[in-house]
Order: sequence, then structure tokens, then C-alpha cells
Amino acid sequence: MSNSIATGVAYADPEFVSLSVSGASTNGPAASITSTSANTGSVDASAFVATETLSAAGGVGFSIKAVENVNVVAGAYLTALYGYLAFGASGRVTGLASGTVGEIVMSAACTQGTYAAMECEIGMPTGAVTGTNTSFFYLSSYGADKATFDTSGTLFNLAGVTKGTGKLLADTTTGSTARPVQVIKVVTPDGVRYLPLYSTVAIAA
Repeated sequence: MSNSIATGVAYADPEFVSLSVSGASTNGPAASITSTSANTGSVDASAFVATETLSAAGGVGFSIKAVENVNVVAGAYLTALYGYLAFGASGRVTGLASGTVGEIVMSAACTQGTYAAMECEIGMPTGAVTGTNTSFFYLSSYGADKATFDTSGTLFNLAGVTKGTGKLLADTTTGSTARPVQVIKVVTPDGVRYLPLYSTVAIAA
């Protein structure tokens, strides 16, 4: 039986368990979804939604999995999963805009395991090398006016937390005049450590 579906037709078939799209992407994507939305904020606009519901204990998997296989000397860039958000001459947001979002919602049952809104992994099988520059994060700005970001941009924006002793963000209260004014709590292989934050680039001797 064919797995092709006419666009715009409601379809339900208990025998339809998977959809496979094959093609050559040399001159364009093997599959493409184009959508236009005129919503004004009452609903979330989305060209594509994938929902995976786990119904058995011990299940693992992905809502969306992107695989890029490479066994040739590739060109200037490769990305397994790419999020691109472009603003036109009149485009902007009144809130928060981001190219890629990782979000998890915790529950009272999350008493075991490790949870992270964004996970970065680098696989190193036997014989693998790190090339000239390999890192967990690569941060870069570009464009004719990137000097504007050099002046007013920041490394990250930490929001939604309340500072306090022993918390993720804490004030420092003692130490020399060169002490940081705050610290951020992180976890290393040796345990909890604290990254110093200074209120000025002029650190006293």
C-alpha cells in the first residue's frame, strides 16, 4: 500500500505506521514544508510539529532526530540541526527571540536522573582526533555592523533566578578588595565550583 497522502486531506489509517521520504538534496531539500501565518499572538505559529508520547516505562528516544552522515572531506560548514531566525527591516519582537530553544518542564516525579535544557556532547570513538579546534561551545558574531555587538552584546543573559547564599547566583561578602562581587555555581568532575563575577574590568591589586 502506498504511504502517499494528498495535501489538505484528513487522513487516519491504523496500518500507516511510518512515513519515509527519500530523495537527492543536491539542488534542494528532499522534503520541504512552507507555511505562512497571520496570527496575532493568540496561538503559536508552527510550520511543523512532531509529538512523541512515551507510554511505556524505560522508553528512550527523540521527538525529532537529525542525522548528518559524512564520509568525505566536506566544505566550509556542516550542521546536524539548524535553527535560523531572520528579521527584516521592520522586524523585531517585544519579548524574547532566539535561533534555537531547549526547554524542559520538571515535575514532582523528577527525583532521579540528570536534567538539562540544553545538552552538548562530543563523541570520540577509538582513533578519533580533535582537529585544530574542538569545543563544547563555539560562539561567534558576524555582519557588517558586528562592532555594535562587540560594544553592547553580552556572553549570556541569566534571568529567572533569585540570588542567595548557596544558590546558583550568590553575592560574595568577604575577601580582598580584588574579590568578585558575585559567583555562579557550576558542577565539575571534582564537584561544585564557583565562577567569579566582577562588577568592573579594573580589578584592584
